[in-house]
Amino acid sequence: MLGTITNPDAFVEMGRVGSPYGLQGGLRVRPFTGHLESLAKYEYWWLGNSEQTKKFKLLKLVPSKKDLIVTFEEIDDRTEAEKYRNRNVYIPRSQFPETKEGEFYWVDLIGLAVVTLEGQVIGQLQGIFETGANQVMVVGENELLIPFIDNVVKKVDIKTGEILINWEVDF
Repeated sequence: MLGTITNPDAFVEMGRVGSPYGLQGGLRVRPFTGHLESLAKYEYWWLGNSEQTKKFKLLKLVPSKKDLIVTFEEIDDRTEAEKYRNRNVYIPRSQFPETKEGEFYWVDLIGLAVVTLEGQVIGQLQGIFETGANQVMVVGENELLIPFIDNVVKKVDIKTGEILINWEVDF
């Protein structure tokens, strides 16, 4: 089933398809998740790009060192698997589990205003990345890097669209 992503906010890019694996239609997938196996809980995946996707039923997922080996009901040979090399993996945002108090999905924070305790708007959150020690926010057009840690991030309010931080801005 081919589909067009008409609402990009409804789907979240969760990984990237690499090379085929074996002769039975397996694919290597590099997940963009914190835990390799977290994609296993989704029965259906969408492969494609932001213009067009196709829905697939997950049959098997086996973690490898840095990626996953997956098989889908709709792909049963290497030739068919090759067609999906370098495609993105999407999952509908509506299928994500509810978060606990004080937990957030990064995708839900992108675009929020980052504001100091003094009320100075630093800019919009452009992205977040993992350093190993902690997460770092990329803020504003100048891509100011601010650690996403308790000492700095005082409040995240998705409803008002703000992240309140204890941070002095040196321009």
